[in-house]
Amino acid sequence: MQLWLAQALHASNQDGQALKLMTILESHPVSDVRKVATELNFILKAPRIKLTKSDFVTFDERNFQDDTPYQRDPDGKIRKRQKSTYKEPEYYSDEWLKRRGPMEPVDLDPGFFLAASALCIGGLLVFAS
Repeated sequence: MQLWLAQALHASNQDGQALKLMTILESHPVSDVRKVATELNFILKAPRIKLTKSDFVTFDERNFQDDTPYQRDPDGKIRKRQKSTYKEPEYYSDEWLKRRGPMEPVDLDPGFFLAASALCIGGLLVFAS
């Protein structure tokens, strides 16, 4: 809990209090707490990075809607991608078969057809009588 408190103090720019707490925690009886306190104390003593507005990247959120695809032009601008007018062909239509390409030949076993024919003829004889 005290480690979290020290991190919260650091986040709220109260570095003096955070450093005091970390220094106290460096002599804690639990070795894991001492280790983490030493590591956090090292971080707290490091100089803060000063960032300006130019250091951040900004995005115009109005251009990013989930349902609208965008593309980046060669000049770097982000624009709406032209909607495609392509429509998938219906299954088993001529165009679908053309796009699919030729089917691979299947190796058929003549014994299978002989057995299937025998079953059909046998079934006809049973039901015919």
